[in-house]
Amino acid sequence: MRDAITGAFKPGFGSGLQDWKQVAPIDRRLNSPVLGDLTGDGIADIVIGDAKGNVWGFEGDGTPLPGFPVQVQGNVAAGLAIWDIDRDNHPNLLIQADGNIQTTILDFPTVLFDWANVRTAYPWPAFRHDANNSGSAHTPAVVPVGLQAPDLTASGLQVELLWQTDLPYARFRIERRALDDATWTLVGDHRPGDILVGTGTYRVVDTVPSEGGWYYRLSAIDETGGASISSESMIRVALSPLEFTLHPVRPTPASGAVQVQLDLPRSVQTTVRLIDAGGRKLATLFEGAPSAGRHLITFDGRDADGTLLPAGVYFVEASTRDGARQTQRVVFLR
Repeated sequence: MRDAITGAFKPGFGSGLQDWKQVAPIDRRLNSPVLGDLTGDGIADIVIGDAKGNVWGFEGDGTPLPGFPVQVQGNVAAGLAIWDIDRDNHPNLLIQADGNIQTTILDFPTVLFDWANVRTAYPWPAFRHDANNSGSAHTPAVVPVGLQAPDLTASGLQVELLWQTDLPYARFRIERRALDDATWTLVGDHRPGDILVGTGTYRVVDTVPSEGGWYYRLSAIDETGGASISSESMIRVALSPLEFTLHPVRPTPASGAVQVQLDLPRSVQTTVRLIDAGGRKLATLFEGAPSAGRHLITFDGRDADGTLLPAGVYFVEASTRDGARQTQRVVFLR
């Protein structure tokens, strides 16, 4: 560990050739730490759990906290929190391990909880959902672009690419190669605003030259020219006739608009609607007799009266006049 301003090694966390501290035995996987003052000196201490049920505590200079490590049963992953739970003006440490239904609560009765300086004394009191500790379910826990390839679906020789990211990229570039060819071909270079189909959701359709297996990868370019490159994904393309298919709703969970994809082998009167768990109709997404092929429907998450649906689990149902019917689940977050 180094000082963020001076770059100097922090005492107790290594020096010389080593700027790290071995907290647990080498066979232990450490999990997300929490930071909070458990000694009353106004400086946040470090508490971290491991996969063997140990909870380790250190002062800001690396000195082990008295009474640590604490042993519980299970893997102490994100289940740590420091706060004055019982409102007695003394801090508590909550420990919840995976696979253990019991919560361990430690009290520090000789230490006053620093309500006047909460942000400095308890800057990271719990792991809250994502790497930014935002506590918001709307914040991606991981960054999709750069870590995973876009979703691929095929209709005839057309391949749809769909992906999500909340990061402000300047351009998206799409490359394709044949299954038996190592050479990549640039098939798309897009500004985000041109291919945006929902909140943080992007869609591109590419036409491949022939049937067979095709690989795709996505590059996301930032304002400085730096690129995040996804892993490769492969899809097999064939010209076989379509079957009646309601594809999984994407994205789900969703906080904004979603995409509903429906394959029709022939033109037929079709209804696509949103229902709740009790089967009550909330909104009609589409009604008509479209041509045979793949159809994409965008749903903005509002009911028949234009009111934004509350958070919860819903179902998209597609049915045809000749009796075909399929449903897909969708979850909305607010």
